Amino acid sequence: MKKRRALSSALLVVFFAASALAQSAGEVLCTEVMRLYPLEYIDQTEWWQTCQRTNDVEQLLAQLNDPLARVTEAPEPSTAEYQQYETSTVGYLKLDGFQGGDEFVAQFDAELEKAKFDDGMILDLRGAGGGDVATACKILERLTNAQLIGVTIRRRVAGSEDYKETTYNVKPRGAWQAEMPIVILCDQETYWPANVILLAAKDRPQMETVGYPTRGTKAVEPKLVLLSDSQRVWIPTAIARTAAGVRYNGQPFEPNVNLNHDPANSYRDPKDPILARGANEVFRMMGRLEWLQEEQRKKLLDDKSQHKKIGTH
Repeated sequence: MKKRRALSSALLVVFFAASALAQSAGEVLCTEVMRLYPLEYIDQTEWWQTCQRTNDVEQLLAQLNDPLARVTEAPEPSTAEYQQYETSTVGYLKLDGFQGGDEFVAQFDAELEKAKFDDGMILDLRGAGGGDVATACKILERLTNAQLIGVTIRRRVAGSEDYKETTYNVKPRGAWQAEMPIVILCDQETYWPANVILLAAKDRPQMETVGYPTRGTKAVEPKLVLLSDSQRVWIPTAIARTAAGVRYNGQPFEPNVNLNHDPANSYRDPKDPILARGANEVFRMMGRLEWLQEEQRKKLLDDKSQHKKIGTH
């Protein structure tokens, strides 16, 4: 009897596995959204009606109207890269996301140790998306000299209507924490969880944010779901609250220096206007903006002089 029951159970497992394999990508997406996506942001009846009308993955994702719910390739570990900003004493660190957990944090720490921040630091989060909030908080711990609450995440328990809440506390760590100005760059392609660092920067006197408003998302903490051998999607699974207890509810993050509000285009640089403005903000915070502007004026005059010399030959 026991053998027969074991065989029946095995057959059921095989049957359901085979059924899952037989599902189209759209059908798998419909099921996974109902299993993972925060229920506050979805009308279950309407979602199932949509699923009955179409199995097109792009149409279904459009129905969710959430930038984090999107088709993606298999994620690769994120990278951190340090370089000096031009010839100045401002350090520049570029992060392309928060994938890779402890391995990525170790790489970031190693790049940070190389850095020379005599005047300040630019942290470039443009285009940074993907990864998890715990990793973002680990990065933030090297950039602050005070303990703070980074963010509270209310995660959907897969396949149920229950949620589990986790608060991530940020504590300074490592041999070096930034006390000089830190300017953080963002743009329309900056996704969650980079916003954890941006939101924390609002409360830190030595931090400034520069660029364009980020991409707003309703839900956070995307989970990678395999729809077929060649197709994957991110499905958000949680809701976030900021350190001040404000629910992060779809709004884009607006930087302190929003270049949309700079009609004079006073810092336009044809190569990289956001980076140029960020560097100027570092010098302003250090009280050296007048010196920098004078250096730029001298360089411009020198370039014009060189151009005239070339024209006389």
